[in-house]
Amino acid sequence: MNINSLGNTFQDLDLSTTLIAIFLLVIGWFLKFYFDKYFLLKPKLYLTMNGPMYGQKFINYEEGHELTWRYECVLKNNSNFDGFNIKITEQNPAIKQEGIISNKDEIKKAFRSNNHLSSKGSMEFEIKKTISINADVLIKSKIVDGVKEVYPGSKLHNPKEELKPAILDDFSLIIKYENEKGKSLYTKYRKKNGFESNTFYLFKYPFLV
Repeated sequence: MNINSLGNTFQDLDLSTTLIAIFLLVIGWFLKFYFDKYFLLKPKLYLTMNGPMYGQKFINYEEGHELTWRYECVLKNNSNFDGFNIKITEQNPAIKQEGIISNKDEIKKAFRSNNHLSSKGSMEFEIKKTISINADVLIKSKIVDGVKEVYPGSKLHNPKEELKPAILDDFSLIIKYENEKGKSLYTKYRKKNGFESNTFYLFKYPFLV
């Protein structure tokens, strides 16, 4: 082998080594990006709900009463990473036809202006369940000579519990949010008979609907 051939061989080796190094660098960058996006950067948002507090409003004899069960909610970021694009939706496998959130416009407005929750940060909002009932459900009255006479007091001793929608005994909410790389993460909040739980998910499973 002459000197020129040896030089060409070393040049080929240098080129191959450089290409391999560049390839490994690119692969390493993609692996780091994937690991950071899907496994490292994991904000964890969890929800607490106090209540419900109860209120009733008499509209008129034709429209009846408006009853509201109100929850004071705190959403906390219990991690070292910021959460972005936060959304809350309902989930209740047992009673899908009935929703818990009556103030959906307020919720959308709250999260439109608070779509970023810093590490260890928190935000407060309310969830309200409102129903309408006939006036005669609560108002004591009787017909005397063809005229309805109304009496003081309520027909029900504890309307907060006696008229409470069944869904409030067991319901779930899904909190969807993103890390700084745009990866969606999920928290499933459940309140059953006054007890709360938060479960965290990396991916959207079929039951997160």
